[in-house]
Amino acid sequence: MQLTERVHLVGSGQVGFDLTNPYDCHVYLIDGGTDLALIDAGVGLDSDAILGNVVAAGLDPARISDVLLTHAHADHAGGAADLKAATGATVRAPRAAVAWLETADEDAVSLGAARRAGVYPSDYHLTPCAAVQGMDDGDTIAVGDLKLRVIDTPGHAAVHQSFLLSGDTRPALFGGDVVFHGGRVLLLNTPDCSISDLGRSLARLRDEAFEALFPGHGAVSLQRGRLHVEAALEAFERMGVPPPFL
Repeated sequence: MQLTERVHLVGSGQVGFDLTNPYDCHVYLIDGGTDLALIDAGVGLDSDAILGNVVAAGLDPARISDVLLTHAHADHAGGAADLKAATGATVRAPRAAVAWLETADEDAVSLGAARRAGVYPSDYHLTPCAAVQGMDDGDTIAVGDLKLRVIDTPGHAAVHQSFLLSGDTRPALFGGDVVFHGGRVLLLNTPDCSISDLGRSLARLRDEAFEALFPGHGAVSLQRGRLHVEAALEAFERMGVPPPFL
C-alpha cells in the first residue's frame, strides 16, 4: 500500500489494515533510492508476508539496509531477527533496548504479562536478534537520499523513539505508539508506562514540523498530522488524559 512517493505500508495487523499477521503493528517501508528501510518489524509470526508486500510494491528486499524499531514490544520488534536473517539488514533500536532484543528478555518488555492477558498466543516467544545497533536522541539515519532523525518519545514505554523523515514529498513522523489518529493514546498497565512522560513527549512533538503522521496502528494521516498531537495535548493541558486508542 503506497502512502507517499517514498513510503509504503507493507505490514499491518488486525488493529489496522489486516495486510499481514493479525498481531503485527504497522510496518512501513521507506524507499531511499539506493537503499530501503523498514520502520518496525511486526511480531515475527509471518515475516515472509511483510517481505512479500515489499516485492509486490516492485522493490527488492535485498536492498533493505536497515530495520528501525520504535520500541521493543513484541508486536513491533518480534520480527527483527527474521527480517535481519532474510535481508542482512542492520537492526537499530533505542540504545536502552538493545540488550533486551539481543537476549530476548521477555520480562523487560512485559511479554509474559501480555501473554497471560491474551494479547499474544500462549506459545509465542521472542527470538534473540544479534548485533542490534543502538540509537540515541538526535541521531540521523540516512536511507539512500532520505534522512530520519531520532526523537526520544517515552510514555507508552519508557524506552521509545519516533522518527522524523525528511526528503520525501511531505515530511512525516513515524510515531510508533506515542499518539494515534484523533489524538488517542495507548496506556498500558505495565511498570514502564508513564502518563507524565507521554505528555512531555507530545509537547516536544508539537514543536516539530511534519505533515504526515504514521502511527504504529490504526488510521494514518497524510496531511495535518500535527493536529492529532495537538488534540492529545489539549487533554493533557486540561489536566486530563487523552481518549484511549483501545
